[in-house]
Amino acid sequence: MICDDGDLGPSDEKLYSISILRRLRAVSGNSYERMFVMPQIIAALIGASAVGLGWLVTFLLQQHSKSLEQRRMFLIRQMEEFYYPLLALVQKKIDVQTMQDQRLAHESGTSWVTIFQHFEDNYTVPLMLQIGELLRTKPYLAIDWPPSFDQYLHHESQSVPLYDLWRKTGIPGEIETVRWPPTIEDDIKARKNLLETQLKRLYKIGPPVQQRGMPTKIDQRPDGKVDG
Repeated sequence: MICDDGDLGPSDEKLYSISILRRLRAVSGNSYERMFVMPQIIAALIGASAVGLGWLVTFLLQQHSKSLEQRRMFLIRQMEEFYYPLLALVQKKIDVQTMQDQRLAHESGTSWVTIFQHFEDNYTVPLMLQIGELLRTKPYLAIDWPPSFDQYLHHESQSVPLYDLWRKTGIPGEIETVRWPPTIEDDIKARKNLLETQLKRLYKIGPPVQQRGMPTKIDQRPDGKVDG
């Protein structure tokens, strides 16, 4: 009840006080709710960040593992498709040539020609063609390209046509050709050994046992190439 002078009556004062208390309780209630909700939000954000970080770490580890496996597979390809068969062919050519030279050492005339043609037709020329084909078709598998590889390609490109000419026509003649590269076998061995060492390191296998008669070291440059 309001009096004539504008003052509040006893009933109005009581209602006013109740109204103020309700407002205070409402404000206090909101504060309490914020006090309890904010830590939950923070915890949720921290949890989400941890999950995201965990996913990122897992992704990076997977990518690293994938990169290592790709590196391993390429090293295996280099050895199986290039250096192993190339070394086997070169060594066989050297062995056949040695045997041929020994067999011809005490021959002359028709017997010399017959023996020479037999080795060249069945062993020497086919081996030389296989070596040249491998060098020409799979250079992308080579660590680098030593001078002996180019020297061999010139040797094969000149020697085989000249032999074929003599074989089919019987016309004799002497022409100076590029000689067989004396370092090609050691060049191949050195690079094969380097790849085997790298592959064993990737698979965490112990150091290889040094083979007798094998090159002991080649220097690898920062660009990944080697000097042998």
